[in-house]
Amino acid sequence: MTKKSITTTTTLPEMISFKGVNHYEFRNGVHAEFHRNQYDLVRAVDKAKIGVTDELLKHWLDQINLEDESNRRVGMTVFTKEVRKKDALRNECLSTLFRNVHSYKFTPIKAQKEAYEKLYPIINSYRNIQYEGMNEKTAHIRGLEIDLKKQATSMTALHLDEIFTALHDANEAYRELCTRLIDESIDATLPSSRTLRAATDKDLKLVRHHIDLAYFGATDADTKKLILELVNKMDHAATLSKASHRLSKAQRKAAEIEELKKLHKTLQPLYAAFEAKKQWPTGSLQFTEKKLKVNKNICYQLQLKDSNTYVWVRIEKDALVEVELPKRLRNKLMNTDKADTKHAANPSKKASTGTSDQAKDDEKKKANKTENKAEGGETSTETPGTSLGEATVTPKP
Repeated sequence: MTKKSITTTTTLPEMISFKGVNHYEFRNGVHAEFHRNQYDLVRAVDKAKIGVTDELLKHWLDQINLEDESNRRVGMTVFTKEVRKKDALRNECLSTLFRNVHSYKFTPIKAQKEAYEKLYPIINSYRNIQYEGMNEKTAHIRGLEIDLKKQATSMTALHLDEIFTALHDANEAYRELCTRLIDESIDATLPSSRTLRAATDKDLKLVRHHIDLAYFGATDADTKKLILELVNKMDHAATLSKASHRLSKAQRKAAEIEELKKLHKTLQPLYAAFEAKKQWPTGSLQFTEKKLKVNKNICYQLQLKDSNTYVWVRIEKDALVEVELPKRLRNKLMNTDKADTKHAANPSKKASTGTSDQAKDDEKKKANKTENKAEGGETSTETPGTSLGEATVTPKP
């Protein structure tokens, strides 16, 4: 008896659609990586079958690379700050070295006096190099090192070996950072991140459009299956990028909460002395969790509980010191507070208008009232619209 072969057919959808993950809200790094994953998946498929041209793929890849470069440029801004810190450390070492040598000017000890007389001419010839340009300073520090090494015995006699080593290490660290900065320099004419992201998103939209048209115009099942498989992979990769974005966002939020907890713990023991100084009741201060940087100092906003009295302070030697904010910052904060108050005072449109059924009931009551008047009947004493209820406005915290 001949066995019948059973074939199963999978019905392919008439149309395809890409799953949206709102990649526009991704942070810059995740956004660039999202596009790179999408690009890799598209590049691996026969371009002729999905209708994507080499020119479009190349332009898309160029945009992704520009995004990566722009992200590195942001990192370089932080890196430049590190260079400035190293330069500030060099200045501190130079000032300490010069000050320590000068401190032996009137020493009664003969060996120290002789060492001072040998070192002073060297130090004097390099005076004020702290205020020179960074690159010029680097060269002069190396020259100072060469000259001082020739007087090693005098350096030891005046206990200068430790600060000399610190200056050498700081100068070498600065030079190393500058070398990296040159090697990793980025063209400062790059467009903004927002502009780059918009261009990359546009390329992805075009790629998806071509794939959509290719699927719609495909005449054989194998091509449709290939395109459908690609779309499923792209959707899955997008979902993973969304998960990465959410995880990163959650981690940042957790870090912010942890930082606020530490700030509360740091500020709490300092309230009592500040309250006494201001002649405020004990336990009357609380941290509003607002902070800003003023003249390189981190300042914190405190509030007198159950009042509209606010004060900005900074921590100095384990004590709170009141800070007078610059006029520009005061105006900016005032405008922000006004905007928040205005937003909180306006109820939502949905709450104030009520439901559609309630509106219909209101219209009926108005109609009945008019009809009773026309027929000579008694006018209803019920106030139209009372069935709408009350809208509760919750101020913005």
